[in-house]
Amino acid sequence: MNQPHRQPSERHTVFDDTQGIFTGTLFVSLALLMFNQAGLLTGGTADLAFVLHYATGVSFGRAWPASKYQWKLTVVARMITTVIWLPDQIPDPKTAA
Repeated sequence: MNQPHRQPSERHTVFDDTQGIFTGTLFVSLALLMFNQAGLLTGGTADLAFVLHYATGVSFGRAWPASKYQWKLTVVARMITTVIWLPDQIPDPKTAA
């Protein structure tokens, strides 16, 4: 059996990965800075953080992580209720007709 020769897939180096993460973070930070300077809102947790920043005077750097906690708590609560209540709703195959 003659199989075609496959080229090994090229992987990014650690430098490439680090450079990509740094550049992406830099662009997002710059965009949020420009939105903040222009007084624009973006939606989602960034929007909530801007509103919290303007309403209370808390710095945006502290308001953004704080605005994400509500979503994390919602996800954790959903996971807990799924784990606790879902097994009770699954029918037992031995008793099911």
